[in-house]
Amino acid sequence: MAETQADYTSLLEVLRDGAARAGMLERDARSALYADKDTGRHRALMEQRAQTLIDLESRTADLLNALPEAERRQTRSALRAFADGARTALDLGSVFYMSALLYRDNHKAGEPDKLQALVEDLETRLR
Repeated sequence: MAETQADYTSLLEVLRDGAARAGMLERDARSALYADKDTGRHRALMEQRAQTLIDLESRTADLLNALPEAERRQTRSALRAFADGARTALDLGSVFYMSALLYRDNHKAGEPDKLQALVEDLETRLR
């Protein structure tokens, strides 16, 4: 059980780190666009955010094996969807798509994005 708890902790750390990095890049991109009027920097930061979501899928691949089957499938599916969306956004070169990757259509300011919600859900279920 201690090994499994350590594996959960490692997984959650990687997910938290990815969510924090994606959030920081988004905030910096927003600042570049609105405060600095620097569309090139905005695009570069949003591309880094998309790449962060792609990398998160591979960074968690082995760690997901520690999860019970249902949580593993659900988490792997969510991370794959984030990564696939990010790849598509990068392929299209769509900054709008990059900005919408983690938000539901009815997202309200202050609510967690889908990655943050995934982390919070796993933290609750793995206690």
